Amino acid sequence: MKQTADILMPVKHLLPDNFHIGINVSAGCFLAAGFEKECLNLVKKLGNDKIKLVLELTERNPIPVTPEARAIFDSLHQHNITFALDDFGTGYATYRYLQAFPVDFIKIDKSFVQWRVSTKSPVILWTILSNWRVSLV
Repeated sequence: MKQTADILMPVKHLLPDNFHIGINVSAGCFLAAGFEKECLNLVKKLGNDKIKLVLELTERNPIPVTPEARAIFDSLHQHNITFALDDFGTGYATYRYLQAFPVDFIKIDKSFVQWRVSTKSPVILWTILSNWRVSLV
């Protein structure tokens, strides 16, 4: 995250408003000592008024649903850090997981979308996702 800040600081004024920085986060990274502080330092350094940090939770390596993980998630969310579930459809995301970590975006994997388009199945997927009230990316 420090490297991201170092790269963006000199050009921050050139970036459009609401510029999103997406960073993939594995369970190990999310639960590592100091991760929450690193995120908050990045937001503070870059300014959350112009640049939006999006932590992309990898579905293939899910964060364990524990009170400690939820506390980190909630703390970061309270500091206007948003969350995305990355590569949805390739891993093991469950309804319980999405209830525990209510993400702001779901990034649907290309292979999942291609499967959906190639089949004549009804729009069940889109109905389910719309009920979660998240943005689809």
